[in-house]
Amino acid sequence: MNKALSNREGQELKSAQEILAAIDSILKSGCRADSLDSTFEMLLDVVLRLTHSEYGFIGEVLSSDEGTLHLKTHSISNIAWNDETKSQYRKKAPFLEFFNLDTLYGEVIKSSRPVISNSPKSDARACGVPAGHPPMQSFLGVPLLGGDRLVGMVGLANSPDGYDESIVQSLQPFVSTCTSLIELLRTERTLHEAELALAYSEEFHKTLISTMAEGVVVYDADGDVLSCNHSAETILGLSESDMVGSNLVDALGRVWDEEGRTLTRHDCASVEVIKSSRPMRDVRVRFDRSDGRMIWMSLNIEPVREPSRILDARVVMTLRDITNQRRGEDELRRGQRLLDRAQKLANMGSWERDLQTNCLRWTDQMFVIFGLKKEYEKGLTWSLVRPLIHPADIGNVESATRECTAAMGTRTIEYRIIRPCGQYRIVLETFEVASAANGVVNKILGTTQDITEKRREEQRHRRIQQMETVGALAAGIAHDFNNLTGLVSKNIELASAQIPVSDPAHARLEIAQEGLEQATNLAEALQIVSKRAPLARRRVSLLGLFEQSSKLLSQLVPISIEQHWETDDRPAFAFADATQLQQVLLNLITNARDAMPNGGTLRVKRELRELLGEEADAFGVTPGIYSCLEVRDTGVGMSEETLASVFEPFYTTKSAEGHSGLGLAVVKQVVDAHGARIQIESKEGAGTIVRSYMPCDPDQSSVIETEEDDEEASLLRGLRVLVVDPDAIQRSLVATGLLGQGMTIMQATDRESLEQVDSSPGSVVDLAILGPACDQSLLQKLRRRWPKLLCVQIRSDLKGNRKNDEHASDPLTAILRQPFRSPGLRSSIARLVRSQ
Repeated sequence: MNKALSNREGQELKSAQEILAAIDSILKSGCRADSLDSTFEMLLDVVLRLTHSEYGFIGEVLSSDEGTLHLKTHSISNIAWNDETKSQYRKKAPFLEFFNLDTLYGEVIKSSRPVISNSPKSDARACGVPAGHPPMQSFLGVPLLGGDRLVGMVGLANSPDGYDESIVQSLQPFVSTCTSLIELLRTERTLHEAELALAYSEEFHKTLISTMAEGVVVYDADGDVLSCNHSAETILGLSESDMVGSNLVDALGRVWDEEGRTLTRHDCASVEVIKSSRPMRDVRVRFDRSDGRMIWMSLNIEPVREPSRILDARVVMTLRDITNQRRGEDELRRGQRLLDRAQKLANMGSWERDLQTNCLRWTDQMFVIFGLKKEYEKGLTWSLVRPLIHPADIGNVESATRECTAAMGTRTIEYRIIRPCGQYRIVLETFEVASAANGVVNKILGTTQDITEKRREEQRHRRIQQMETVGALAAGIAHDFNNLTGLVSKNIELASAQIPVSDPAHARLEIAQEGLEQATNLAEALQIVSKRAPLARRRVSLLGLFEQSSKLLSQLVPISIEQHWETDDRPAFAFADATQLQQVLLNLITNARDAMPNGGTLRVKRELRELLGEEADAFGVTPGIYSCLEVRDTGVGMSEETLASVFEPFYTTKSAEGHSGLGLAVVKQVVDAHGARIQIESKEGAGTIVRSYMPCDPDQSSVIETEEDDEEASLLRGLRVLVVDPDAIQRSLVATGLLGQGMTIMQATDRESLEQVDSSPGSVVDLAILGPACDQSLLQKLRRRWPKLLCVQIRSDLKGNRKNDEHASDPLTAILRQPFRSPGLRSSIARLVRSQ
């Protein structure tokens, strides 16, 4: 509906503009009394064409001595329907007179109101038509009012689409012009009669002028008022005595021209005419009447051609109140501004294309969408715009245009454009036939909307859905996968301990263990991407973590790549998951290495930075101290399209072999989970720079506790450990990995066997290791027996244990995820004991 209203408003505006343009052209050609006949003919031709009407007339309403009204046409189309009317038309056209007012046009004259009838045959006001009269499908009659007086009317008939109020509104400039011309005609008649009667009576002359609807003011050679008529007094709000003997500008107080400049008696239009002896037409000025009303006037000023200078009069000025007309014009301009604003908000523009000349007319927003300067407006053609359409889409655009013109319908198409600056945009365009003559389409018009951001948002939404699917998949398989890898890992570990290192089988077991760890890392990456992997947060030395990682990761880089590792020596700490932070650095180094297959330079730099104010806002972080990690390579770089998708799971530009497409997706999720930020700058052929900003703990005084083997052994020695797991194999593997550490190991398969341990006289348990199948209620039961019981909770998946995430904040409980190796289990127990 909004589109229909917009099209209608646009058509009304267009019609009003074409009418004004036509009227301006006609009036510029000259509108003297002796040429008004041809002027009316031209005006009638214009209105018939613009309203698509078959018949019409422009007439003046005259009154007989008895007061009976009748219509006299000044221009009329040929409506003769028999020999008699044809003869009458040839003899008298265009000055035909009609006295029968029991008709549709008579209703206009009697009511002084517009009459619209789109079914004249059934309209009671029509009272039928004479026999043989051409059929009437529709009729529009518009009165011509001079003030509150009916001076004439315009009649139109047989528009294919009928008539409505919007047409009446769009015809207002035309109606005003016809009114002015008829009043001008009457004025000219009055003036002519006044000239004839001037010899008899000057008073009679003044009386004639005073009856005019337009105001008349007569000036002397000094620009002072000699006389005025009553209409001038009414319009100006001044009496004749207020004006006579003074300049009109002085009498009115303040007068402004259309540009808002204040006029004085020395630069007003009447003085200019006196000086130049050249007439001035339609001079528009405004002033404030004494009653507070703001009035716009249209002035026509004519010098008096009286060489003998017998008369004092030098200038005659007619003035007309055009306040209402001006308000209408202002409303049109205001509507255009609102349309421009609405198009800007919607990032939508409208246009018209002439298929004969290929010239284009655009609204301002179209220039914004296509990235063109407004200076192109005058010479805008399809040839200029066509190269801006993406080469892959130009065929579809032209095909849709041909289909639209052939079917005389509406088409909608989505395509890409390339702005002169090289930026890609996506637009949605709807267009239809604007006009057709003799079955040939001349113009099409349409709207174009920039939907780039909308499409990007849809892509982002699809990526989120993909990540959620990945998360659900990772959580669904984690339990079985980790159980299996844990079982295999423990058996490989036990087998390796029983086989001498010199045995070739030992090396094969080590290779199998490495492959198993790679599978575990892949599962962990999937869990991180799905945002389901918990963070094992603790206080981490970022300086120490960087130094340790750099020693290991530098070995992954081939000698063909020159390496530079730099670090800020100031200590920095963060509450973070050290393992996941190492994973971030590993992925960044690996990506940089792979981007330089033929060698290059790798620079890795870590420094402390204080981000405040605008700089913090630019990075989207809160003000504070940050550890900035920068990885810079001189590799192949990335395109804008690749940069837009670089953090998507499974997206990779590398060969499929050995690359999962999860590297940077993992980096992004880890960084986000730690409240950090990451930025990537890259250009094809110019390398890549990756920067991450990790928030640091404001307290930089802590040190990292070291975990020496002898300290760990002393912490484990003497502990009474209870291993609970219904799976005998899993329970046995855990217990076996703790043998030889000086601990007392007890096993329980279920709640019943656990009760036997609990009921043993003098039994004490320092630490419980609970398998994945053990729930929170079991731990609570154990804690009721031994309130300070330490616990290592083994988790096999994330989905089933998310409800137990609160263990991570329990100081007596540590979380250990499967698969794990025995040293990892012992380290977890040692850290838990040390923390108490």
